[in-house]
Amino acid sequence: MMVPRSIPLLLKLGVEYLRFKRRVKKAAGIFKKELLTAGVDKDSAKRLTREYLRGARMMRQFDLSSMAKNAEGRDRMSWVEETP
Repeated sequence: MMVPRSIPLLLKLGVEYLRFKRRVKKAAGIFKKELLTAGVDKDSAKRLTREYLRGARMMRQFDLSSMAKNAEGRDRMSWVEETP
């Protein structure tokens, strides 16, 4: 049966995800500290750190647009206009 085998895998993935989040948060703190040390003002350092964190989001690592296609091949994301 597949369910008992998947539980340990899900637990491992959950633990790794939490470790990843902790490492990203620590790296962002170091990044912000280095910006401030280099003379960047606080507002800019905060904005740049926020952008740094956006790049580390797990869901952005995957191409979600391919998942949004339906069976007919039409894009469900109708707000995105394609250029010819």
